[in-house]
Amino acid sequence: MEQRQKNKEFEIKVNGDSAIILRCFSYGESAVIPQKIDGYRVTEIAPYAFSAHMDHPPEEETGQDALCGERLEEIVLPDTIEKIVEEMMTTTKSERTTRVIDFDQDASMEQKKREGYF
Repeated sequence: MEQRQKNKEFEIKVNGDSAIILRCFSYGESAVIPQKIDGYRVTEIAPYAFSAHMDHPPEEETGQDALCGERLEEIVLPDTIEKIVEEMMTTTKSERTTRVIDFDQDASMEQKKREGYF
């Protein structure tokens, strides 16, 4: 049975005796992932755990600062990690930093709608 848990540093999903990191909360630039959180062995980093662009990020509920996006400089992983999403290790910038549409002038989205862009 899976359940979500939060403490002051992490949000995790518990699956049996293992924990999956969903989000890290910190005021610094480095995430140090421990081998165990609340007695659960940390075995996985969830997709988008360190992304600045989550649909419903946990920090909206808690008011804590998530360590994610460009603010994240370093991740230190324990040897208990068994699964990491490849994109987490290869992506250094937000997917939105290269979208041309995000750099258009104000109200350009409305103009694009009128032009039939979408």
